Amino acid sequence: MIRSRVLSNTLNAMLCVDGYEVVRLTGSPGIIYTDPGSQFASDTLITVVTASGAKVSMDGEGASTDNRFIERFWRSLKVEEVYLRAYETGKDATRWISQTIHKVKKIRPLSSVEGKTPNEFHTSTPAEGLLRAS
Repeated sequence: MIRSRVLSNTLNAMLCVDGYEVVRLTGSPGIIYTDPGSQFASDTLITVVTASGAKVSMDGEGASTDNRFIERFWRSLKVEEVYLRAYETGKDATRWISQTIHKVKKIRPLSSVEGKTPNEFHTSTPAEGLLRAS
C-alpha cells in the first residue's frame, strides 16, 4: 500500500516536494490546493508541481472557494486529533493521524456536498470545476 502523505516536525520546501512525489505514486493530481506559506509557495515546489502538469490553487484574495474543502479537512484533523493527543513518537503520530485522515476522507459524509464523503465528492467532480473563474 502506498501512503500518500509524509509527516515531519519541520516545515521546509523539500518536505513538500517529497510529499508531492509520494502523492504522484498513485497518479498525477490535476490540482494541488495549498496555502501561501513559504514552504508551499517556494519556487522549488511550484516548479515541480507545474512541471508535472498540475495546477496550483493557493489561498489569496478571492480564493476561499478553491480551498474550502481542504481548509475544512485540516481544521477537522487538528481539532479532532492533533490538539487532543500528546504523541510520544513520530510513529505514534503517523498512526493516529492516518486513522483520523481515513475517517475524515472515506467515512464521514459532508452536508455541503450532498452527503458525499470527500473521496466520493472528489472522484465524482471534475477537478477543473473546483477552480474559481478567473
